[in-house]
Amino acid sequence: MDGGRMVWEDGGRNDLCIGLVSPSLPSLLLLYDFYFLGSQGLDDCVPHHQAVGNLKEVVKYFITTGHHEDAMLVSQTACEGNLSMEAWLNRSVESKYQRNQNGLGLPKQEHVKLLHYASQKLADRFFLDGSPVLAACCHLSVGEVKKALSKLIRGNELELAICIGQSIDPQQVQNLITMATEFLARRCEKLGKWDLSVELLQTLPDSKEYLIQTCARCSGSVAEINHMHKKAGLPTVEECLVRAESLQGVNIEESVQYFLLSSTPEVALQVGLPLIISKLEDGNWKLDELLSLVKLMSCIRTDKLMQQSCSKSRRELIALSAYIGALLAIRRGYATVVPALYNLAKSPENVPIDPPTLRQVALYESILQRVGTETCDLEPGVDVATGSHLPCHSDIHQSLFSKKRIQGPAYFLEDASSVVSYNDALMWAKVNLFSPLATGVLINPF
Repeated sequence: MDGGRMVWEDGGRNDLCIGLVSPSLPSLLLLYDFYFLGSQGLDDCVPHHQAVGNLKEVVKYFITTGHHEDAMLVSQTACEGNLSMEAWLNRSVESKYQRNQNGLGLPKQEHVKLLHYASQKLADRFFLDGSPVLAACCHLSVGEVKKALSKLIRGNELELAICIGQSIDPQQVQNLITMATEFLARRCEKLGKWDLSVELLQTLPDSKEYLIQTCARCSGSVAEINHMHKKAGLPTVEECLVRAESLQGVNIEESVQYFLLSSTPEVALQVGLPLIISKLEDGNWKLDELLSLVKLMSCIRTDKLMQQSCSKSRRELIALSAYIGALLAIRRGYATVVPALYNLAKSPENVPIDPPTLRQVALYESILQRVGTETCDLEPGVDVATGSHLPCHSDIHQSLFSKKRIQGPAYFLEDASSVVSYNDALMWAKVNLFSPLATGVLINPF
């Protein structure tokens, strides 16, 4: 610095030059030059912004041009104090910064925010590219455990989510661990490993609700079901029937639970559906008031639900599950499955392929009032499983929902011909247990 003039240290490479600017500079003309260069997508703006300590613009420029790793590097270097104006004007910065154990100054709050911003953008890019593990690593690098677990759950990396959550901070992320464990238990059900499913759920601090749902879905002989009940710490089938009848008219939700666990689970529909419909007709209800009961009733054994005597109740339950699922999908940001869920709620006998009407769009604001806020720490947004953008087969499949070609893995429904994307199947199964074909069969893509 010489008399208020700018001094450039070129070193033979213009793109690496570093300028030191006095407090009276930069001038308006210089600022215009910086922003002009950035708006034109020229890398020359980077040393200019760096010279005056405008690191936020450097990070924004790198992110805008798709260089997320460079943005992360700049923000991390800024936190270490290597890009601050003080570091250049006074190499001995002990008087400026409090020192920590590794010899680096404590980062400024603005640089910490910049680092979190850059890591979020990089994580989002990795996630949307079908790499949830790399996205989780970005969040873990800045100590954001909840966001890391959210990315793993949304990417269907359930085992990894549980292991990381249990290892780092189980108390702070218990609801995310619970969600991942629930989905992993359903994967065990799909593989026929019911005992393992129960053992997984029993690792949770409050597992009774999930154990009841799992045992309610279990089909088999009375002896096999009683074995499951014993392992889960629940009464036998015969005892459940007695308890259900005694609670009928006293505590409807508990009565529904025990009827589902008994030898006559179809009676649970006769008891629970009128309660749900009455709350809907009341008009003054919220999603959380109905969600647990609808989810519980959706766990009825498929062989019982498919009986001819249950046809009317089956249609009502499928429609209610789709409607409640649509509200939950709105809350979680599952935009791609909301129209299909809503159409299924209107017409449970038809395949939900129609686009939303203008009237449905007009009702969206009133629907949002019933949605409420997410009770879990799960990050909102669509699911993108690992490898979602990789080709899976030479055959071309059209999505049942969008009628567009599916990119990445496809998920075949129970008729062996209808197909949805694997990501859509995951999101659907997380908010509605029944298949999109409205047959009453459960969907389990986990």
